[in-house]
Amino acid sequence: MIGEAMTGKWQQQFLWLGPDWQAINNPDTTSIGFMPGDAMGDPQKKALADFQQALAKGLNLFTGPLNFQDGSPFLKAGETATDAQVWNLPQLLEGMEGASK
Repeated sequence: MIGEAMTGKWQQQFLWLGPDWQAINNPDTTSIGFMPGDAMGDPQKKALADFQQALAKGLNLFTGPLNFQDGSPFLKAGETATDAQVWNLPQLLEGMEGASK
């Protein structure tokens, strides 16, 4: 990448390194993770583990139909967002709390 920049051939691109589902809490191989605290009970720990497993098997949280906070459509039924679309949302989605702009 540095060589490309030095020769004027570098081009901007979006790169998202997804999670390492085999070692979700390994900071050397993944950019995300979760460690349950002492206050988390066994039922909650199981629910979290089940949720993480579903994500690892392909559960996509950004599958339509989804609307923006103002009610305008983001994704049609069955449509899935790209990582770049999620990263660059122009406003929050319905159900999210906070100011969109």
